[in-house]
Amino acid sequence: MSGPETRPLLVILSNEIQPADAPGRYSAPYSVRSLMKAADRAGFEVAAGPVWSFQLRLPSDGRPARLMAMGRVYEPAAMIVRATGGGSTHMVRAIDHALRRNGCVMLDPNERFQRGSTDLSDLIVEAQGSGADVDRTLVASRVDLAACLRAHDYSRGKLVAKSIAGSGGVSVRWVDGSAESIRAVLDVAESFGRQMPPFLIEPALDIAAEYRVYTLDGAVIGCVRRVAAGPERPANASQGAELVEEPAPADVLDALGKVMRQGLIGWDVARLADGRTVVIEMNRPPSWRHFAKVSKTDIAELVVAHLKARLAAAQAG
Repeated sequence: MSGPETRPLLVILSNEIQPADAPGRYSAPYSVRSLMKAADRAGFEVAAGPVWSFQLRLPSDGRPARLMAMGRVYEPAAMIVRATGGGSTHMVRAIDHALRRNGCVMLDPNERFQRGSTDLSDLIVEAQGSGADVDRTLVASRVDLAACLRAHDYSRGKLVAKSIAGSGGVSVRWVDGSAESIRAVLDVAESFGRQMPPFLIEPALDIAAEYRVYTLDGAVIGCVRRVAAGPERPANASQGAELVEEPAPADVLDALGKVMRQGLIGWDVARLADGRTVVIEMNRPPSWRHFAKVSKTDIAELVVAHLKARLAAAQAG
């Protein structure tokens, strides 16, 4: 419980955090664990859990709203919202609105929820205006997914199919029209069970170089060039791509300038064979597990320091 005698409380809401074998214990991915450790070193008390593990109490007598979990009351000074999705997005919207009124500093801006914005709409609407000039199709059922993949004229080129739920590039598949390549996509869709997220289908671009760029409230904090493991493999670290740290090139920064948003974002930017440089994907929240293996830049430390500075400025103002 946060109070005047304790350290400021940072709450991390993330559905990436899953129940572990022991009662009351959870497992979390690298990015969440690194945020928790960095926050502790920075002097925060830390509470983290999936969205569904928290309750939002809204007193009728004008007292501040409070978070509750397992019988404890939490009054966070700062909050990081990571993976949500599904119905929990509505819960996060309510938490965001209520706790901002308490002066809580949030990493992601409230407009993300006010606009009904999701990573998907940002990807399609914002990145679509970056010069990629490709038609995209979004499907929400296995039947439509199979139909779209089979109906495409592959003499015009291959397709890329990927789940919009994220998963570190594991779900990305190239489709050449063969039964095997279509079956590979449908196998990924079936692996989600009855909760299959929408799939995005788009033409495969002729990419000469691909970059992952991390930005924090509009500032570049890290960049790697991604080298695919083979000509038929996506340039994703989870599929064997090599990561080479280097400063973000000028053309990559120019492309990002057209679509830059607030919050912590991992951008995938491609330099095409025809000379154009385009934003092809926006990942919010991003993972930096593979990035941490090749870079001395500690993204978790930068995020926590940024939040701490914002909190100090808010308290001083």
